Amino acid sequence: MNQPNAVEVIRNFVLSPGAAEGGRLPTERSLVTTLRMPRSTIRNALVVLEAEGLVSRKVGSGTYLVDRPRPAGAPAPASPSPDVNPKQIMEARLALEPQIAALAAINYTRTDLELLTHCAEEYHRADDFETYEAADE
Repeated sequence: MNQPNAVEVIRNFVLSPGAAEGGRLPTERSLVTTLRMPRSTIRNALVVLEAEGLVSRKVGSGTYLVDRPRPAGAPAPASPSPDVNPKQIMEARLALEPQIAALAAINYTRTDLELLTHCAEEYHRADDFETYEAADE
């Protein structure tokens, strides 16, 4: 029987019932004691979980659990205090979205075009905000 690797152990620990989104995780030192793993192993696993978007590490502050994966269509919880400002968001969008749009235009299929056409027709027909939002999304 295979032993779970450190990333799986810490992921299960972090996602255990009662772990609050945005909540601070125990310190690396505490995790070493609780999980009986070397600190370097804990640290490397946290790097992987951070890359996966499961935790956020803030130097001098600690490691925090971020949004848990949600079922498709579930609304995202409100962020209590974003770490970015609107200018930074726009800069990121300007860096990414034109390339994404170009790839979409190059690789579209007839089905994609039909779906986009249907969505556009639906939001042009919308006579209230909720219907428009649903069609636009």
